[in-house]
Amino acid sequence: MSSFIVPKKQWLSTQFLTARAASVGGGLNGYSGKRLSPFWARNAIFHGLSFLKVSPGDRVLVPSYICRAAVEPIVSYGANVDFYRVDRNCRLDFEDIVSKITSSTKALLAVHYFGFPQEMGRVQALCRQHRIFLIEDCAHVLEGHSEGKPLGSFGDISVFSWKKFLPVYDGADLLLNNVAVEPTISWEREKSLFTIKVAKNLIEDASGWSTGQVLGSFARLLQECKSQPVTAGASAFTVTTDTDSFDPSLIRWSMSRLSRWVKAHSDVPAIVQARRSHYRYLQDRLMKIPGVSLLHSCLPDGVCPWILPLVFDGITDAHLALRRMGIPAVTWGGVRPASMRSEDYPDAHFLYDNLVFLPVHQSLTKSDLDVMVETVSKIK
Repeated sequence: MSSFIVPKKQWLSTQFLTARAASVGGGLNGYSGKRLSPFWARNAIFHGLSFLKVSPGDRVLVPSYICRAAVEPIVSYGANVDFYRVDRNCRLDFEDIVSKITSSTKALLAVHYFGFPQEMGRVQALCRQHRIFLIEDCAHVLEGHSEGKPLGSFGDISVFSWKKFLPVYDGADLLLNNVAVEPTISWEREKSLFTIKVAKNLIEDASGWSTGQVLGSFARLLQECKSQPVTAGASAFTVTTDTDSFDPSLIRWSMSRLSRWVKAHSDVPAIVQARRSHYRYLQDRLMKIPGVSLLHSCLPDGVCPWILPLVFDGITDAHLALRRMGIPAVTWGGVRPASMRSEDYPDAHFLYDNLVFLPVHQSLTKSDLDVMVETVSKIK
């Protein structure tokens, strides 16, 4: 059972499931292009570099404010990472990007932070001008548009991460919008023991908070898991997704069976509506608290927020105080890439230490939201 008084992530509930399977595509429902569904978004980045025919030793431009899980697959692939600046509003510094492009630069990775779109037309034009590939990082996106086009349709490849929005154990999508080769990966076969582990995780996450809305069809799998001997295939049982590091041993793992089922049956419009409603509820109240500044003071139409990012004026690592009071707040301070020199990127350094993430997921209640507002008001 979590020590938090507010659930840190969404759980499996009939409220946000549909009887009939539907396509989930980050605003690309009905997308007919090439698509692969790896175990992790970080694995999608690794494979995407191969499909773009990036060579070991080539250079990839990456924003200075980013989780190391997006950087490690590039390094593991053998490419070199060059960081570029983002400002304190998480906007790309185009002048700095251009200054970092060399003859060895083959790709640029652009992040739609927290579900809020970047100026993708401008990013796309820059990449075309300099003949470099665009990797559109949609890991914070469930649905959304930029300049009238769906997020995920701008990049030569685009990467989505479903664990941030759906009650799944794992799963990502790699969209190959401009790839000449026919993408093939020799996926490892999913072991039954791992399927049971995923089912166990889904039920345990839900049972810690839910009052009976969990799908009962998974209950038998949980009971089977308890009696399953951990012998052959034990490594599959011990795999965890609660890590921010890239594991090369898992690059040939695809999205698990149960996570695919949950993704296909997720009621995306209802999830988007709930997350937007929670964001606006928090936004209206948090903006009235002195010393609290929201990264985005308004929620544009069509944006499905991953989290609500905010700053406590003059307070570093405010998330630690919130966590001590039972609120599952986080920063990226503990996941900054080891190779990124903070002194070279002061705005990114500020964001790592000061930008706090509050949950807005669909499993929250009004009481949960009120508790978060009250707790935030106590931070001095």
